[in-house]
Amino acid sequence: MKILVFSDSHGASSKIVKAIEAHKGIADLVIFLGDGLRDIETVKEKFPSLTFFCVRGNCDFCAEAPKQSVLDLDGIRVLICHGDKYNVKYTKDTILYAGAELEVDAILFGHTHM
Repeated sequence: MKILVFSDSHGASSKIVKAIEAHKGIADLVIFLGDGLRDIETVKEKFPSLTFFCVRGNCDFCAEAPKQSVLDLDGIRVLICHGDKYNVKYTKDTILYAGAELEVDAILFGHTHM
């Protein structure tokens, strides 16, 4: 399974479109980790055949997406979240503890702009 992961687009949907076009036919799904859900709505319209999983970031004020979700991707449990709730800019310990508690195999988060 090939997955494209994005976060923190903050109005730059064209960069996401460009990346998806570069991987067209290769990627099976897109995961968006918040702060730009309006951008993703635009992107979804351009790529209706792709599957999208999205979570809300601290700048997604009117979004309907959850703050976090645990996905089962071919038997691999993945926690997806924006990361602000876990203070990931300062420490990874809190999000690692959350991942252990949720018994996930991987954690994907944004918020750090890295």
